[in-house]
Formats: sequence, C-alpha cells, structure tokens
Amino acid sequence: MTAESRAPSRVLVDQTSTALAGWIIGPLLAVLFAVVLYRILVVRDRRPTSTAANWYGFWIVAYAATRVPAVQDLLLTIPGVTYVDVRTIGSSADLAAAISLLLLAVRWRSPSGVARRATLPIAATAWVCGVAALFWLAEPARADMIAMEEVGGWRAALYATAYSGVFLPAEALIVVTLIQMSRDHRASPGRRRLALVLMAAIAVSAVSLGTRIAGAWLTEAGIDTPLSAYRSAAGNDLAFYASVFWLIPAAVPLVVADLRRRMGLDRNISSEIELLTPLWRVVTEAAPRYKLGETAGDHLPSDIERLHRMRIEIEDCGLAIAMRLPSDTTWPDDPNGRASLLLAAAALPAEARSPAPQWMSDEAAVDEVAGVVANRDQAALSGS
Repeated sequence: MTAESRAPSRVLVDQTSTALAGWIIGPLLAVLFAVVLYRILVVRDRRPTSTAANWYGFWIVAYAATRVPAVQDLLLTIPGVTYVDVRTIGSSADLAAAISLLLLAVRWRSPSGVARRATLPIAATAWVCGVAALFWLAEPARADMIAMEEVGGWRAALYATAYSGVFLPAEALIVVTLIQMSRDHRASPGRRRLALVLMAAIAVSAVSLGTRIAGAWLTEAGIDTPLSAYRSAAGNDLAFYASVFWLIPAAVPLVVADLRRRMGLDRNISSEIELLTPLWRVVTEAAPRYKLGETAGDHLPSDIERLHRMRIEIEDCGLAIAMRLPSDTTWPDDPNGRASLLLAAAALPAEARSPAPQWMSDEAAVDEVAGVVANRDQAALSGS
C-alpha cells in the first residue's frame, strides 16, 4: 500500500486541521487575505518594516488556510501530495511567517528602520534550508501516514523546533520594543492599550510554542509530562487564533483609510498635508530624535501613508517638546494659546519637566493648532 492511499491517523488529522466550521473560518480567512493582498498590491508600502509586516500577515494566513479541510482537499489533488505533506506545507508557511516576524522585529529596532542588505538573502536561504529539513524530518511520518508526534524521538523534537523556534526570539524582540513604547512618557493611552493587546497575543503564542517545543524534547528524553500529550484540533485552534487575531485591528485601518480616499469620502489629503507641514517642520526640527526611522522620502507609497506618518511624528515630537515646559505649566484651551506655548517650548532645551498635554493626541485639536502655525508661517513669509 502506498503512502498516498493510506488513511491519515486521528492524531495527524488533529494536528493538521482546524476544528472550526467552514462557514466560520472561510469568510474570516478570506477577509484577512483580502486585507493583506490589498496592502501588498494596492497600497504598495515599500518600507522595510511594512514589507516584513505584510509578508508576515500573508504567510500566517496561508498557514491558517492549510488547516482548512477544503484547502487540504485541493492540495491533495496534486499528484504525490499526501496528508503529511499538507501538514509540512503548512509548517513551511508557518516558518516563513516566523522569519518575516523576525525581520520585522530586527528592522523595527534598527535606528533607521532598515537592517543590513544581507538580511533578506540570509532569511530567504534560511527558509529554503528550513523547508528542506522539515520534509526530510517528516519522511518516517509520510511512510506510515502518522503525525510527527507519533513518530517521536529526535526527529519530532527537531521538527517542532524547526518551524516554531524562530517565533520565540522574534516575539521577544517585539515585546521589548512594545514595553519601551508603553513606558515612554510620550505614549498616548491608545498606544499603550494597543501595546498591551499585542503583548497579550504574543504571550499566548509564546506559551503555546514554548510548551510544544518543550514537550517534544521531554518526550525525546523519555520524560512523561502533561506537555507530552497530543493536542486536540480545538486546542491548537485556541492557541493559534488567539495569537493572530490582532492582525485585524492592526492591518485594517490603513486599508479603510485608503479606500475612503479612493472613494472620495475623505477630506482632501493634499490639503491636510499642506495644513500640517509647518507644524510638522517645527516639531521635527526641534526634536529630531523622535522622528520615525523611515522618513518622508523613504518609499512612502501614497499621500495617505505620508499623512499618517506626519501625524505620528507630530504627536511624538510635539509631546517631547511640550514636556520641556515648567512643571506648573497650564495649557490654554484655545488653538492660538496652544500654538504660542508649543512654539515657545520648541526653543527650550531638551529637558523633561512637565507632564504631556492630552490635546496632543486629539487630531482635531492638532489640526486647529496646525492651522494657527500655518497662518503665522504664511504671515511671516508675506511680511519678509
């Protein structure tokens, strides 16, 4: 009997398939794929960190798709492909997602946002070697149509480490960055909440991956623990989807904003950029260290992305400047007063003494102040 004709073991099915009904997981994955492809093909953000984030989204959704029975049936129509191969294909996509996440973490922590030129070829080579190793390690499972967990031994432990292990250093780097962001005195409440949500998702993922790897090696060492027990399909789903649900709130806003702009539902983006430019120039020149690593000329694909980054830099640099004021400073409620005080703060030495003003995180309030600064800038040009 050939491997292709054998029925997969129950454990193999549990480790390879989702327990969610097709009418639930199908639309969810379709939406996620559409969002990721829209960001890659339509928004076309070519900055290194965004590219890594987009490819992480693509590969993690691809891995999720290989767990759907309808997709598995389609893959099994390819000559020579077995149920074990379907799992290995999914593991290969998972490994690609892990490497993309590591690239994102490295590029995110890079001062310029760009890692060394050799990083991408090294990552691609590591993935190709990793995929070859996964298929080689899975050969005994393929021969008997069983799960790697049933094969046991060093092969099963190395298999689990090969496709899961890369996630752990990547997630650790991202958590360190998120902690730094949330502890920064300039961080808005919304940014702190987002950091907490992401860290919670990463914690679920790290526990799931860490216990999977630990259980495989403990089994190899002959130590019987609860970690060695086979996971159910529902258990795998719970750990996996709880760790990737943040893709939706993290990836959708830019797509919605771009669609609104293309449909003419948003204000004129060019006018907003023109309004914010004088204020943006003042705060980024006064606090250049708080500018984002990849700035205006670094392959920004569209005005909507440029505007988004300008607002982030105005908030970050503006908060840093505002904190130079004396600790007993009271901010005025009117845009003129706020603009005058902010411009005065920009001329002060970089020393934090005052709490951050809440209005700096309010887009409408920032627009009002930007309008005042723009008018003063125009008046100064007219008078010169």
